[in-house]
Amino acid sequence: MVDCLDQARHLSSDPAPGPSIVVSTRVRGRGCPRVEIEPNFLAQALSLRGPTHLQSVFRCSARTVRRAALRHGLAEPGNPVYTAATRLDGSAARIYSSTAPAMSAISDAQLDSLLTSILQVFPDFGRCMLSGRLKAAGYRVSRACLMASYLRVHGAPGGFGVRFIHRKPYNVAGANSLWHHDGQHGTSVHNTGIERLWYDVTHGFGQKWKTFFTDLEVNHGLNPTIPAHIWLLHHLFLAAINADAQEWAEAWNSHDLQIRGERTRSPRDMFLFSMVRDGPRGLEQSVEPPSEDVEEPAAYGIDWQATDDPQLMTHLLNENPVEWEEQSPFTSGPPAQSHVPCEPPTHRFPLSRLRSSIIGWQLW
Repeated sequence: MVDCLDQARHLSSDPAPGPSIVVSTRVRGRGCPRVEIEPNFLAQALSLRGPTHLQSVFRCSARTVRRAALRHGLAEPGNPVYTAATRLDGSAARIYSSTAPAMSAISDAQLDSLLTSILQVFPDFGRCMLSGRLKAAGYRVSRACLMASYLRVHGAPGGFGVRFIHRKPYNVAGANSLWHHDGQHGTSVHNTGIERLWYDVTHGFGQKWKTFFTDLEVNHGLNPTIPAHIWLLHHLFLAAINADAQEWAEAWNSHDLQIRGERTRSPRDMFLFSMVRDGPRGLEQSVEPPSEDVEEPAAYGIDWQATDDPQLMTHLLNENPVEWEEQSPFTSGPPAQSHVPCEPPTHRFPLSRLRSSIIGWQLW
């Protein structure tokens, strides 16, 4: 009951700005109205959930979802429920067909090669992130095959057993209801959620690049105070860093999150179906400017339990004195975001575009 009241409170505080997304309609005719499901959305939904878990989304039975998928060519007719077979001793047996999605036809050598390439870029990936990266690449692999390949490629993992991190449930009205922003200027009570994501980013690929640049500085003469060195880092590695970030985001959006009391869902799954269930939200959905009758917009999204903790707030104020403005206890940010220009050192190291391209090609 308390959970239902919390959900209702969040929904009432941020109602959807526009009408709900229509993904199915009922066509009137003789007999029971026929359910018509939008084929593009159905194709995307079936890639995330099965018909049984889609019946509440389309408000029809799982068989209706299955028939719609067959009608639009999104699924193949299933095998018989069971086939009769004869054992060696002459007795009859029934072999039941699996209804689970088919696994990708990939050999152990191909899977080992894929995992090797992934772990070279993301050496700290675990089972869930590896599975998410394979899903983003279009491969569906069983957990047993994934773990066997991981042991062949990487060896035994460092720690065994499931490590749960217990946190309070994070409730908002829907996807895009509350946006977090981290300007890299210290801890903020607004940004608890984004700080957790920053940890995943650092653990996933950020620490690798930090270690690499630190090694260049300590052992190979990199001087971060020289603009030419910073420009050269941008020229050589910025594209690779962006590629790692994009690849990590695809893996993270496809990996399964274990949420207490709920089924495991990927971020892409939760975002898509929240748009249907809770209504669309986002900047592109705002046809008219929002009303300005909010008394204190800066207070939205604050973790009030954290503000009631004197020990935590004392540490926050002592460690981040420049964040807080005397006129408002809710404003936790600098008056202007930091700007780090990176201009090419044309006066010291002149390079034409052609010569720059030749150097980059030779290095890579």
